[in-house]
Amino acid sequence: MNFLLPIAILYLGLFTQIKAYEDIPASILHPVFLEHGHVISKRQANQPIRITPFYDQDSMNFLTAEQKSYLQDIIMTNITQFFSELLSIKPLGRVVPIRSARACDGTPANVRFNDGTLALGCFGNCTSTTTTCGFSTIPEDHLSRCIECNPVTSSCNFAEGSVDGAGVSDSDYVLYVSAVNDLTKCPGILAFAGPCTLEYGLNRPVVGQVNFCPLAFTGQTDTDLLITLIKHEMIHALGFLSFLYAYYRNDDGTPRTPRVDDFDSVPTNSQGFPIPNENTVRSVNYTWETINGDVQKEVTLIVTPRVVQEARDHFGCQLLEGAELEGQGGSGSAGSHWDLRAFLNELMVSIVFSGNQPLSRITLALLEDSGWYKVNYELTGNFVGNNEGCNFVQKSCLGFYNLDTVKEENVFCFTENEQGCTVTRDNIGACWIIDQAESLDPVFQYFPQPNRGGQFFFVEYCPFHMNTYDCTNVSQAEFSPISNNGPNSRCFNHMGNLTVTIAGFDTSQPINAGCYEYSCNNTGVYVKVGDTSYHCSQRGEVLNVVQEIGAITYSVSLVCPACEAICWDRIELCSASGATTNATQTNAMTTPATQTNELTSGSTIAVTTPTDSGTVTKISFMLALLSALMAVLF
Repeated sequence: MNFLLPIAILYLGLFTQIKAYEDIPASILHPVFLEHGHVISKRQANQPIRITPFYDQDSMNFLTAEQKSYLQDIIMTNITQFFSELLSIKPLGRVVPIRSARACDGTPANVRFNDGTLALGCFGNCTSTTTTCGFSTIPEDHLSRCIECNPVTSSCNFAEGSVDGAGVSDSDYVLYVSAVNDLTKCPGILAFAGPCTLEYGLNRPVVGQVNFCPLAFTGQTDTDLLITLIKHEMIHALGFLSFLYAYYRNDDGTPRTPRVDDFDSVPTNSQGFPIPNENTVRSVNYTWETINGDVQKEVTLIVTPRVVQEARDHFGCQLLEGAELEGQGGSGSAGSHWDLRAFLNELMVSIVFSGNQPLSRITLALLEDSGWYKVNYELTGNFVGNNEGCNFVQKSCLGFYNLDTVKEENVFCFTENEQGCTVTRDNIGACWIIDQAESLDPVFQYFPQPNRGGQFFFVEYCPFHMNTYDCTNVSQAEFSPISNNGPNSRCFNHMGNLTVTIAGFDTSQPINAGCYEYSCNNTGVYVKVGDTSYHCSQRGEVLNVVQEIGAITYSVSLVCPACEAICWDRIELCSASGATTNATQTNAMTTPATQTNELTSGSTIAVTTPTDSGTVTKISFMLALLSALMAVLF
């Protein structure tokens, strides 16, 4: 009996596979209708998001009891608690269970019934197929009933014997958790996550998946690193994904990207990937300095209101039009992360390399600008690049370096093997410049030799100081007689060499950086050499340090960093002290560029470094990049 009379049916060619990594299969992204209760009143108060994990027993059976407890009681408990404190949403108008649409062995179809209700139908069979989300099989009890449609008659029926499952009540996000014991499905990675289902009303992701790979349980993975990685992946699953930008909403619930039909469909490109409106994502051209002169470099920006303001405030550049997205790598990296060259150690860059990468206000602004969440900015941290100015964020690394009057303190370096501090300043490093096998893209040519540059394409071949010595490691020999290793020590650059005076005779040692104890307070940065503390009042200030150890006198000129560069995890002290970077605001001459859109889905690299004892060593930023490239998927 044909008891469903749809007004219309729409083929869902645009609902294609969502993959957390390009080569890893996942499930179909289906919209689901949460019945009439999805209508949200503006008067309703926000409530903490409720993420409900369900564990895929088939894959969990490969874990030991200890591993299961570690995953469920430590990792996932931490994650659900963290996001309940981080995000809140307006509750559904009444208790509405979340059900996933059944998989279809033919072509999915959007169905609108006479009462206006939307549902997902199937031109084919949806009763005998297994419905999955990532590597997890969705239980029958979590599925809606099967609607089978006839493309000739445009009529639909509930499949015989098919009924709605109970669904998942008292939840805002159903998360299916798996632990696939197959390294071929997890090549060189610890975990990945992504959304599987959007709800029709506001298009918010309501069902997703996270998979833990075998490497997560080797005993060599630091717990803080794994938790940081899952936070990163969950932010993708909740909305920071190029495929989802077209579904973002204004604060009043209206779509940021105008819909193209009565089925709430978004515009797509020729490959079927959603195209967000230019009020959300925009491409512009930056004037980019290379060794051969200026060229135009196209960059893609998130230009939603909160993101724009937070990016301007962080970088100290009120001319910024938006926050730059990653442009390098395959579809698993480009477009779904912040640009690594500009965002460096922020949580949502394409490489997770340590357990303390800060979640920034810019990332939370993006989640809030999605229209789906209210966010808790108190849980954010600062990252490298604060108050560096327009030249840092809108120019090439060569252009930024050439304009810097205190090159010892520049994030980048252009003298091979030069000693200096790494960007997070926990290590002394050497400037790593190499000859690549082939000529670099002209946009990334900074040296007379076209194949010469930094090591890594993710940072656009910009040269950095690669770590050679860990200032925080007390078990290492001191870097110099006046250096001091320890958990409260950081790298400070020297202006020139270290001078050693013995019996009136001077010798010069090529030591251009050192490890010194530091502190941050509301008067600025203090560096301690021996028993003497020195105050840094501004970036580039030179402190003439003299230390006598027995009959030997050591003299060195320490270069003061910007407060934000070394106290980036306590940035509020920098504004209180006034000892901040003098950020310049030069117009980078941005011009509109042709917009391109590509399906991306949060490909991220997590890096661990096992030691003989089975623990994880601290990983400095640039060393982590080197190891990480072994695991890049594109």
